[in-house]
Amino acid sequence: MLGDRGEVYPAGDEPSLIAAISAIFADGGPDVLGINGGDGTVHVVLTAALNHLGHRELPLVQVLPGGTMNTVSGGYGVRGRMLGLFGHSAEAWLAALLAYPTAADVPVARRHVLRVDGSGVPQYGFLFGNGLISNFLDVYYEGSEPTPAKALVILGRGILSGFVNGAAIRRLMQPARCRVESDGEPWPHTEYLAVGAGTVDDIGFGFRVFFRCLAHPGHMQAVGIACSALAFILQLPRVWMAWAMNDPSVVDRLPRTLKLTGDADLVYMIDGDFHRAGREVLVVVGPELRLGTPRIGGPR
Repeated sequence: MLGDRGEVYPAGDEPSLIAAISAIFADGGPDVLGINGGDGTVHVVLTAALNHLGHRELPLVQVLPGGTMNTVSGGYGVRGRMLGLFGHSAEAWLAALLAYPTAADVPVARRHVLRVDGSGVPQYGFLFGNGLISNFLDVYYEGSEPTPAKALVILGRGILSGFVNGAAIRRLMQPARCRVESDGEPWPHTEYLAVGAGTVDDIGFGFRVFFRCLAHPGHMQAVGIACSALAFILQLPRVWMAWAMNDPSVVDRLPRTLKLTGDADLVYMIDGDFHRAGREVLVVVGPELRLGTPRIGGPR
């Protein structure tokens, strides 16, 4: 029964997280694994849990969106507070979860995770990307505290800079040089503004790059953007409307595997966290998770 008992495990570093995961799953595991945090925290906890469990299935995962950016959970309906204008606190989502009598009663969204191999230990998350995607995060985490307002400013400045080829857009659009294959099929370019993949549609602020993956469970949507910076900016209205980009230099596939090979070490992000690999990264569709979507205000 939810609410009868539960335990909180603080995990501020890798050793405490590993100890917490070991304790949580020592005797069969809980009915619900709650994760309080944003995209990066969820990615780190899921990675530890899935690597610990091996082939065992995770229980219902309930994200309590307490991070600065809660893009992944917000995309399937569990929105945290942003700019103080909308969304609900982590405490409100926990209260909503505990209003259900059992874990089986909690409504869920089902999404596959991506398994990313390249930096030693397998990593799990829902969004993967290099080039523009990781460059944006590099600017976002630089200097002042990262906030949704700061992300909006960077996005707006980059769009305006794109029309004059200014310094802001040149930094954001530093290309990623790599060879790409999806399900063994080579892609036609070796330089991209970004190569991204996702099993959730929204990459932030309503831009639904990977909208096609929702109609194809068990597949990721992988996109390679090899057009100019300005051409990509002109595609943003289509991205926001969840329409396919219609530039011929954009590669769009629905594979189960994605392989990137570079002439130098590859840098990329998973759910907002930076990673550095060797010269080869393999992204594959991982297990399907049940993600809690309780109703604020209780079951109806």
